[in-house]
Amino acid sequence: SIETYSAHLIGFPAIVYLIFKIFGYSPYAICFINLICALFSTFLILLISEKLIQDKNFVIISAGVYALTPITSLFHASAVSETFSSTFILLFLYLYLSKIESDTKLSKSINFILWIGIIFSLMFATLIKRENLLLLLMPLLTIVTKMIKGRSQLRGFIISLVPFFVTALIIILFYLIFIDIRHTVKMENYEISDFAFQSKFFFILFPIFIKSLLYFKWFSVFTYFL
Repeated sequence: SIETYSAHLIGFPAIVYLIFKIFGYSPYAICFINLICALFSTFLILLISEKLIQDKNFVIISAGVYALTPITSLFHASAVSETFSSTFILLFLYLYLSKIESDTKLSKSINFILWIGIIFSLMFATLIKRENLLLLLMPLLTIVTKMIKGRSQLRGFIISLVPFFVTALIIILFYLIFIDIRHTVKMENYEISDFAFQSKFFFILFPIFIKSLLYFKWFSVFTYFL
């Protein structure tokens, strides 16, 4: 059997298990997986930033912050699931933005490939961490944004998202039938001897994150010289 931290689901351990089965066990395998995911994620951040930000300097800065800041560098080379999870979140966001940005310009084949990628990345992301269920709110945020901007053809846009709504329904039903979210929260609280979702953790950790930005030697490769 494959077991994982109660707050996380079976997606990441299953991939690690499969790699062990194919290539054999290595204590550093997960670290290499996360390193590859981190490099791919940096590239995805560049692509996403180009869609959202006009200034290329800020596009580069966005990717640089993710790639070089101390706290993210720690995750990139570790055996935790956060980097792996972030990769599929970013992949979903990039594909989703590509779909809604140029929906009327896409050929049927490209549109089909995009939907396959969106559905796969969304479903797999929600199998890594339960918090990734927040991705299901993306259409709602998009619709609200279009309403604020006064975009026309809103009805047609909503109809075009039917594949997403069907996928979201399947994911929700899967969670309701096979995953007891309240039980996972209860077990997580037991494992860390505290309630995980508390503002006090933010007020403790956020100043440390900000402080880390002020120390140049903490950045990326410079940590090897400490």
